[in-house]
Amino acid sequence: MSDEIKKIADHFGERKQLCLLMEEAGEMIQAANKVLRASDGDSPKSRGESIISLAEEIAGVQMVIAQMEYLPNIEPETLKQIQDFKTKRVGKAIERESCKKQERE
Repeated sequence: MSDEIKKIADHFGERKQLCLLMEEAGEMIQAANKVLRASDGDSPKSRGESIISLAEEIAGVQMVIAQMEYLPNIEPETLKQIQDFKTKRVGKAIERESCKKQERE
């Protein structure tokens, strides 16, 4: 993690950055919805413009997530283990779904 991210986190503190995380996540959700609306032709923005907005919001969320890893001192290995577990769980669910789909065909 960069020194700049640590500096920001230390300056604002855990409570403020948790609030910021909620705000940024909400903005990312809205941006994702706008991509879908643009894809359906139900938006004044083009799909490309909407994707750029989504990328900006993802970057904001990722920046605050980095601070959330640092502030309460979440060990990177702990995050990796949880991510691996969740990835495997979703992979197994996809396999089960594929098997059920093949059985129906």
